[in-house]
Amino acid sequence: MHGSANKRSRQAAERNLAREKAMKVLANLGEPEPVDPAEALLQLVAWKRAEILVLRERVAEIEQDDLVFGTVKEKTGEGALGPTSETVEQAGQHTWYRLLHAAEDQLARYAKAALDAGIAERQVRIAEQQGSLIATALKGILDQLLARVLTVVPDAVQGEVSSVWVESVGEIVPRELRALGRAA
Repeated sequence: MHGSANKRSRQAAERNLAREKAMKVLANLGEPEPVDPAEALLQLVAWKRAEILVLRERVAEIEQDDLVFGTVKEKTGEGALGPTSETVEQAGQHTWYRLLHAAEDQLARYAKAALDAGIAERQVRIAEQQGSLIATALKGILDQLLARVLTVVPDAVQGEVSSVWVESVGEIVPRELRALGRAA
């Protein structure tokens, strides 16, 4: 049999063509962009979670009996007497079910990597820094508002207005920030 006509040679040629196509696709991806490793891990966790939700929907649509028994292999080809077709059914997890469990395992690995990298602690530090910036900005805004108010208040009551202002700010600002936190 001539080399290009045998099955092994055809399969090798098909693999080479597929590899060439894949390399062309990769070449068109462009230049890589810099990415924060922590952000990349969090994105992977989020995308994997979204994938799991879709896979769970697919698994929920499968008939109960089909989850563990069904077609696992279909093969068509040419035989000595013409076209052939072979279908193999056996006990085994449905493809969607296997994909779901593989995705769950990947999510667990990504989440562990994120935890091991200290991303949760980093997020807490960032939130604390943002909170400190907001507190500083609020204090500056309120101090400037009080200064403006005091310019139109008679000197005799400025001390009283200042003390009511400080007392009110100490009560109102924390209450409103807590309400904002509950709404988020």
